Amino acid sequence: MSSNPYAPLRIEPHASAALKRVVAAVCIGAVASLWLTPLPFSLRLLLSLIAVAATVRTWQKRPELGGAPVWVEWNREGEWYWHEAGHALPADLLGDTYLNSGLVILNFRTEGGRRSLVLPRDALDPVTFRRLKVRLRIEGMKPDEDFPMKKPAAESQRPNQ
Repeated sequence: MSSNPYAPLRIEPHASAALKRVVAAVCIGAVASLWLTPLPFSLRLLLSLIAVAATVRTWQKRPELGGAPVWVEWNREGEWYWHEAGHALPADLLGDTYLNSGLVILNFRTEGGRRSLVLPRDALDPVTFRRLKVRLRIEGMKPDEDFPMKKPAAESQRPNQ
């Protein structure tokens, strides 16, 4: 029997209305700012189309915005697996993973390269979101050689005693 008391955690994000609003606001802000610059009309039009196309592509790709489904499994042994298009890839959680009360950003390294999930509170059911945050705080966010965890600023500025 495993010494880890945690049940496997399956993280299946669904489209987040909050994240959709943020992405749309960023796109609108970028396009609006282009039209406030003294650039030639054709250049403003071209850059606006590029910004809108990039936003549409992001919207289609990211599972948190309603794109192709992806899910992540964190098993009892502490191993992560990235599931996409019927394939499971072993994944390493990176030290630059972000965690706060309303947002979790999981960054992974897999055989296929770097991958991430942006998880606002409304991208998961409340129980799964809470379980993920608690488990990350207790055991999950470990430093690695590429992204070492930083000490809190107050701790690193203490004089030697």
